[in-house]
Amino acid sequence: MSALDIAARGLASRALQLGESFGGPDGSAAIGRQRSEADAITEPVQTILNRIDLTPENFGAMADGLTSDYSALSAFVLALQQASHGITRLDARAYTVGTQTADEGLSWIDSNGGLVGRGMGRTIIRNIHPNATHSMKFAASCENLYFADLQFHGRVLPSGAQSVKNVIFHRCCFTTHPNQIINAVQFTTDFMAEGIRSIFFIDCTFLNAGRMNLEITNHTNDGVIRYADIHLIRPRIIGAGQAAPSAGQGLSFSGKGD
Repeated sequence: MSALDIAARGLASRALQLGESFGGPDGSAAIGRQRSEADAITEPVQTILNRIDLTPENFGAMADGLTSDYSALSAFVLALQQASHGITRLDARAYTVGTQTADEGLSWIDSNGGLVGRGMGRTIIRNIHPNATHSMKFAASCENLYFADLQFHGRVLPSGAQSVKNVIFHRCCFTTHPNQIINAVQFTTDFMAEGIRSIFFIDCTFLNAGRMNLEITNHTNDGVIRYADIHLIRPRIIGAGQAAPSAGQGLSFSGKGD
């Protein structure tokens, strides 16, 4: 099964049938679901692991936790896009960005694919800059993506994307340096034409962010719904506000959403 088949088989659509989104009126029902239900969402993805035989190491990544892997990661993501989409597996290594500038990070520009690591704390994408802006951003409109068994050390956010749809984060960890006043996950949808839709966090950990662990917001006053169908299934939310205790919220949903 190709990554395109994720969309064809309606993986995210089937997940929506599990119940109300976290942001909906009965959203609390989306938390704490039985494992069998979450497994039903992700099981079809298992057959496409190793679909594309590309890794950042093919493009010069050292993945030693010290040397900058920014250029290699950029070339890697571009190669995935040119390879007609797909999911690839990363080894248990630490990929480092932010050695030169704060805004280095993995810039995801593809649809119909994703990354699978070897587990939280084992496959890590880390921005080590003291003023890091992000570890990964959606830099283009993206949909039908699967990220699993990864740790993002530094904010995950959309930046430059007009829409982000049908994305699954499975067994991922999101954290920041405790001294950085940033969120671990921040989906600000103000300037997104279509916003974010159908985002799933399944068995994910949100850990000790400098500010908020997870923030999804729409600050506009035009009445447009810019985020909807945000699902958290069995999340682990631990600590927040390490650098800014007054803003240390584990979860924050604000503005016009559904």
